Amino acid sequence: MLRRIFGRLEVDRLRLHDRKSRVYRCADGVTFLGWRLFPHKTRLVRGNIVRFSRKMRRLQRDFHAGTATWYSVRQSVQAWIGHAAFGDTTVLRQRLLDRFPFLPRLGAPSARPGGLVQQQCEESPGGLSQQQ
Repeated sequence: MLRRIFGRLEVDRLRLHDRKSRVYRCADGVTFLGWRLFPHKTRLVRGNIVRFSRKMRRLQRDFHAGTATWYSVRQSVQAWIGHAAFGDTTVLRQRLLDRFPFLPRLGAPSARPGGLVQQQCEESPGGLSQQQ
């Protein structure tokens, strides 16, 4: 298999670095831009989910302490939702966001009433991602 790959690359006058290149089966998946890509599905890399959970805890703490605004919280969450929405992650996103309620601070006029963070991306009916 490697000989066929090297032969094909030589036609285009390309070479792979001997120690830095490896050939994997497609079934094992490839990690790219925070996603694990398989032939028939895509999944978010676990580290991406862990980092988002930590960030949400920090944002929640800062929001309740008054050091973060609702606008900054919402921007951050919507950015991650935009990234995560490229795959079939509707249930994952809902479960993650349900874990972090952003309730209004007492006496804080800038807090949005009932400020629960929600998904606001367009999805096709049935919760399927737009990729399918």
